[in-house]
Amino acid sequence: MGKSPTINKIEDNFSKIKRRLGIKYDEDNTNKSNIKIVISLLYIGVTFLLLILYKPKVIYEDKPYDYDNKSKISYSKLFLYYLIIQVPLVLYITFF
Repeated sequence: MGKSPTINKIEDNFSKIKRRLGIKYDEDNTNKSNIKIVISLLYIGVTFLLLILYKPKVIYEDKPYDYDNKSKISYSKLFLYYLIIQVPLVLYITFF
């Protein structure tokens, strides 16, 4: 009586057939890309929310004589500071 093939051999055969046909569907790869998208969106949202809520002194306009306590936000500085904060996200997407 012949020995039946194991699950590993069957998966190897299917993967060889998929490679020959050009089908590269891998469930692990799609799960990783979905997780990467979710992490990216959360990072973008959380950093923007924290930047707006805490308003660091870096993003305020520079006034030589500030007699009133009402400082205005410099939106160009806010945008540049936000872009600097996004550098780790770009590195994460690039290398992982």
